Amino acid sequence: HDSQLGEIAQWITETNQDVPSLNIAFAGFNTPYPLFGYQLANTVRYLSRDGDRSKSWTGDRTYEPPATDYDMEAWRNLVIDEDIEMMVIGTIPGQPHIPEYFWLRDWDRFELVFLQSSYQVWQLSDEV
Repeated sequence: HDSQLGEIAQWITETNQDVPSLNIAFAGFNTPYPLFGYQLANTVRYLSRDGDRSKSWTGDRTYEPPATDYDMEAWRNLVIDEDIEMMVIGTIPGQPHIPEYFWLRDWDRFELVFLQSSYQVWQLSDEV
């Protein structure tokens, strides 16, 4: 997983060279540090599945297990409120997708831009 996440972090940096920093959210893994970028300029955060901002956290805070109460609409509103430009979703090959995958897949605000066996990168659509 770590080498794939490193490849994703490098891809994000290379494809966004003219962007000084990004707001990136992640789900499905708890080692987001490569997503901060080479200059550590990106804001990286986990968004709670119930949409509660107080249960969401940035990559510099202690890991807390995901919420067990899911609220897709509240989560999507949190994505908008936090100005998230990119989402990195971790998956375990052969295992069911996590809720955030389906919430992004069925939302025209984001589009899948990078895919590996263990990770997907979703970027804010140009249409938004």
